[in-house]
Amino acid sequence: MAHRPARGALGAIRKTPGTGTFTIIAEPESPLYGMPAHHASLDEALAAIEQHTGGVCELNHDLKD
Repeated sequence: MAHRPARGALGAIRKTPGTGTFTIIAEPESPLYGMPAHHASLDEALAAIEQHTGGVCELNHDLKD
């Protein structure tokens, strides 16, 4: 995930193995740090990020670990 104005990495979203839930792993200095990390779906995680940052959240499918 990248925060467009700053062009810096905000963190990552990972699917939790065996549960189907998603976890936001925020970079320590990003605007996502301190927000709830666990979400029932990818859509819920993206919506939470949008609400928390006040902007649109898009996945960067080119970045995979």
